[in-house]
This record gives sequence, C-alpha cells and structure tokens, in this order.
Amino acid sequence: MVGAAAGSVLGDNSSRRDLITGAGALLGASIGNDIGQRRRRDDSYYVTEEVCSTSYEIEEREQLSGYRVRYRFEDRIHETRTSVDPGPTIAVRMRLEPLS
Repeated sequence: MVGAAAGSVLGDNSSRRDLITGAGALLGASIGNDIGQRRRRDDSYYVTEEVCSTSYEIEEREQLSGYRVRYRFEDRIHETRTSVDPGPTIAVRMRLEPLS
C-alpha cells in the first residue's frame, strides 16, 4: 500500500501514472515480503523442554538373615550365629585336650 501511494504521488503529473503506481505497488510488496522474511528468521528461538522424568520408589522390607544364639557352657556364656532356628537346644562341639 505504501509503495502504491508513493508511486501515485510520484506519477501525479505524468501520463504514465497508472504504470508508476503499479510499479510502486510491486516495489512496496517486494520490500514488505523481504521484511517479513527477515522477521521470521530473526524471531526464531530455541526452547529446552523436559520430555522425560525419573520417579523413585522406596521399598522397605525386613528379611531374616540369621539367628544370634547365646548359650551357657561350663559356666561361661558363648555366642554364635546360625542360619536356621536352633530351637530350644543347640548342639555344641567339644574339643578334648590332655591336661599336661
């Protein structure tokens, strides 16, 4: 529009006013197109978006890993660990040694 108006003013006293107006309109359209293209290129930008996430699940559980067993043998308290329930009694291995 601006190009056509400028062409009309410039060709006001000319016999080829329509031709100058048309040329002004084409020139204005071309300039407007160039400005529009430049703006589209200059207005571009990049955005970083998170597209995945990590979720955590905490699970607590108790697991029996063994039995700590205390027993009295020859007036002394001993302690051992077993992987199975010893029940009310526990087998003890004795090592016999000569007295001297």
